[in-house]
Amino acid sequence: SRINLIFSISSLIIFLLLAASISSNNWITNLDKKINSKIPMLWSPILTNLMLYITDIGSELSILMLSIVSSVFFIYKREIKHFYLLTLSVFTALTSELIIKSLLQRPRPINSIVYETTFSFPSGHTVMTSILFLILFLYVKNKIKSKFLKYSLISTSILAIILIGFSRIYLGAHWPTDVISGFLLSFFWLMLFIFLLNKK
Repeated sequence: SRINLIFSISSLIIFLLLAASISSNNWITNLDKKINSKIPMLWSPILTNLMLYITDIGSELSILMLSIVSSVFFIYKREIKHFYLLTLSVFTALTSELIIKSLLQRPRPINSIVYETTFSFPSGHTVMTSILFLILFLYVKNKIKSKFLKYSLISTSILAIILIGFSRIYLGAHWPTDVISGFLLSFFWLMLFIFLLNKK
């Protein structure tokens, strides 16, 4: 429907505005720095270990493996639309994320627990996690009949996206706008492909 296209374009516009903002010293980048400077106040051994575990679940390698398993499941269930949605979204989002990182070359935050070698904007963990779990959210919402199972899986999907995004900020791997932009980029591709696949 057109609403999917509207959501897609809106996400892209906000993403581009954030991308443009990080190249200048403005209130958005200042807010990023302020939040990053306060994050160490939350650090504790137990919470740090938990965040390290959560961030590993959302690593690009883990999400790619889960995407392959999900793709096989969709083929087995003859859910061809979901299969195309997943493979197209993952491929385009991952490719565009890597290109944008190399173009903008935003440095990682200074206050950091983890060491990362790539650039910061946007968050790859958030991009990949959002796509996979949002597609699983859509599948569960439309296909699972048991209300308890449906809402349990939907809640788990939403919680996974939020926690993995927060873990990247907590660990100092990303600025907050990196995580927000990662979600926007994934939402742009996902809504675009939902619109295109539903047109056929």
